[in-house]
Amino acid sequence: MLERLRIPLRAALLGALAGCGREAQSGAAPAAAAAQVAEGWKLLEGHGDRAGGPALALFVAARAVAPDDPLALAGEGIARTMGGDAAGGEPLLRAALAHEERLAPRHRLALTRYALANLLFDAGRGADAEPLFRSAAAAATTGAGRSAALVPVARIALDGGRLDDAGRALDEALAASPENEQAHYVRSTLLRRRGATAEAEHELRLHSLLASLEEASRRTPLDVEEVLRLRADLIAAWPECEVLRLARIRFLIEAGRFAPAQADAAALLESAGPSAPLAWLLARAHAGSGDLAAAGKARALALRLDPGAPAELEEQVIADWRRGGVGFSEEAAAKLREQWRRPAPKRE
Repeated sequence: MLERLRIPLRAALLGALAGCGREAQSGAAPAAAAAQVAEGWKLLEGHGDRAGGPALALFVAARAVAPDDPLALAGEGIARTMGGDAAGGEPLLRAALAHEERLAPRHRLALTRYALANLLFDAGRGADAEPLFRSAAAAATTGAGRSAALVPVARIALDGGRLDDAGRALDEALAASPENEQAHYVRSTLLRRRGATAEAEHELRLHSLLASLEEASRRTPLDVEEVLRLRADLIAAWPECEVLRLARIRFLIEAGRFAPAQADAAALLESAGPSAPLAWLLARAHAGSGDLAAAGKARALALRLDPGAPAELEEQVIADWRRGGVGFSEEAAAKLREQWRRPAPKRE
């Protein structure tokens, strides 16, 4: 969600902002207020800017009962900032961050820091925003979130003429999420500043392909062939990036194209060697095709490479077997779960 906070102003959200005066709230029981906060965060995290108005209304209603609740403060501050109400959002975000220990789960702390940093950055206060962006990156729980917070760090450094700092921030951002299109765009700017024109054009090409991929992935109905074409173009443009190959295999599986996914995964295993993420994808592809023996072997490889892998990955394999439908039954799935049951980790 970090990358969704920088959005154009929306009339619908502005209307919600204008209609959310606290004096109009009738109040609710504390339990109801907690439920409103939970639902508001669910909307923000699940739908981003598309749910800004309804989320804002929930947070405002909750704060009529619990005005100092840090999660309500943070949620309202984020929603107001998303809608362009920087003056209303900043004090709420600062108040929430005064109680960081209560902004849980941890990704909500990252989002709150990012929202305040983004607000300061838009106001031209890059020096104040940079440490907040860095702290948001440190608190992020996903590679995409960490990457989204590091790109503005690079932009601030670039604007200040600190080219080496910008380069380091971009290296970190792309290591965390190679598909961050904005990171490639900023890197192209950095390379031009350094006189590396050819490399800058290459980064701009990656940025363009990733932007097209994001747009294609949002269309309804999804054009699977277009997405696959763009992913093939990306791999051709950046062949050394294994993450792009894994992403294409994952997309094939999610599109129900298990045989091509299996072939691509096996080819990557042969050329690049084993890794836990690749082994899990191979297990999913085999399961989707109904080959449980091969899926079991791939799962065993994945667990040798990463013994602490969460059980959700095995459930994903079973879910793909269910989607593929070959030889699947819930009874057979239950037996497989029992067969795959791992001993509980030893407590020290």
